[in-house]
Amino acid sequence: MAKSGRGHVHLTFGPFAFDPRTLELRRDDVHVRLPPKPSRALDLLLRNAGSLVTRQELHEHVWPDTVIEFDQGLNTCMRHLRACLEDDAEAPTFIETVPRRGYRFIAPVTSTSIGRSPRSRRPWPVLAAGVVALLGIAWLSRGDASDPEPLRLAVLPLQTIGGSAEDSLFAEGVTEELLTTLAGADPDRLQVLARTSAYRIATDFTLLEMRERLDIDFVLQGRVRKEVGGYKITAQLVDTQTSAAAWSGEQRYATDAASVPAQEALANVVTAGLTGLLGGALGVEPQPQPAGAVTTPWRVARHLVATGGASEREQALQLLGQVLDLEPDFVPAHSAMARALVDLNRLDSAQIHIRGAIERFGPAPELLLERGRLHLRQWRLEEAGRDLAEAVVGAARDGRAHHTLAYYLAVVGRHDDALAAMAIAEEFDPVSASVVGDAGLFAYWAGRPEEALRQCRSIEPYVLPEHRLMLDRCLFHNYVAAGDLRAAVVQAQKVLEAGGAPEALRREIQNDSSAEAALARYYVWAAEPANLPSSQGGTTAYRAALAAAGAKDVEAALTALEVALREREPRLIEIGVERRLDPLRGHPRFEAVARAVGVDA
Repeated sequence: MAKSGRGHVHLTFGPFAFDPRTLELRRDDVHVRLPPKPSRALDLLLRNAGSLVTRQELHEHVWPDTVIEFDQGLNTCMRHLRACLEDDAEAPTFIETVPRRGYRFIAPVTSTSIGRSPRSRRPWPVLAAGVVALLGIAWLSRGDASDPEPLRLAVLPLQTIGGSAEDSLFAEGVTEELLTTLAGADPDRLQVLARTSAYRIATDFTLLEMRERLDIDFVLQGRVRKEVGGYKITAQLVDTQTSAAAWSGEQRYATDAASVPAQEALANVVTAGLTGLLGGALGVEPQPQPAGAVTTPWRVARHLVATGGASEREQALQLLGQVLDLEPDFVPAHSAMARALVDLNRLDSAQIHIRGAIERFGPAPELLLERGRLHLRQWRLEEAGRDLAEAVVGAARDGRAHHTLAYYLAVVGRHDDALAAMAIAEEFDPVSASVVGDAGLFAYWAGRPEEALRQCRSIEPYVLPEHRLMLDRCLFHNYVAAGDLRAAVVQAQKVLEAGGAPEALRREIQNDSSAEAALARYYVWAAEPANLPSSQGGTTAYRAALAAAGAKDVEAALTALEVALREREPRLIEIGVERRLDPLRGHPRFEAVARAVGVDA
């Protein structure tokens, strides 16, 4: 379709213009940043506007010469595309879903011959009315249409050869610094995988799988070796397509050298190695760091907040207190402390700390994210929506911000917007059990059990043992919602086994003549709160309400919800969309709880 000379053809539809030569999309002359696969999908749909494009045709066009399970990838791809077009799957303006067959582009498309436009670069958009306008934020403002798509890089954890726990901590600190520095270097040309997924793929994926399933172009891997008087760090960039090293380098550090400058130095060495691959130098900005005296407490605390459980977060709070005693103006420590307090449900302390930090340092995106999370736990949905929308604008490369925004959108019933936001979070963190699992949960809330099942199955090979029960429950509830009761019984057996149910009960369920009878036995067992404790530890009144509703014990479920209301359980904001509570809807006591929480019943 492209013409030679000074101009070529753009395909225009609504406010958009698509260049089939470069696969670039613009809206009102502002570049809309599409990842490679959604851009190829849009190209095929526009070429066949008005006609059905089958799922198989999309597979062959978007994933050529690749033999993989592509259903999950295609659904994610189409969610990305719809988010960038701000299209509603339920009432589409541009892309119509033809169930089980494919998609059709339904808007009028015209061909327009244009000249070359001058190079331009637009700033990030300001917060607009309506959160949905922000859902494509991670892909906006790319710049010149001739720029290539950004390279995708995974920073794998540096391996420690020999040494002590202190040496492993040093390696962890170097990895964290590389992740943080490279993620902020130049997102138009370099996209860095989130920490959770980077650590998972280090053990679960081959280089070929990284490229075919996650679109990763390069991995950064290396080793830390203890030497007399210091450390030696070797690192290399490996091309996932050829398995060859595109660059390698090393650094040595004396024991008495401060570790943070060493980490920054290595980050600069790595970015210098990326220069040739990206066609120009990366702008690396040093990350804020505390003074040397609290470097180690800060590094340990940051790691514990990001990866630990309740006891680790309590330990992190003590370490963060030491950091802030000596470095009271160190904003990252304030946001880390706010995150730990919210995670521990110490909401009053979190509110005081966040308010003081924002008054002192202004509305930094990381502080707004934690205040938004705090508002969610306080059932203050309107304030949460404002804070999270603004946090996403300021932290568009933070998958956790998109994930939290998606949760807010899901609980207020904006299901398409929630799934679009989760598609962006998945782009940053594609094999995180919490990210992919929540995408499945939000699809379940949206009444799309088949999509939710695909999400749950996609993480099955990578789920950690401690999350296995969570996955089994996910599959169970979606089989029930999809009407596949026999598969639900099989999954119920797995939940019973993981939950330590008596073998006699499992045999009775296996021998029941009907799936309905087997599920009735399961629900009676699950309604006993002690049998299905929360994965976060302990049993909550809200979880008891879900189990009782499944057992159709309406009185017990309503009583448990009222207990959860008195105890101000944060998850109570989910009752407006939680399908397991459908048997209670319309009951005056249920509606009273919903009004108290501030959600629609």
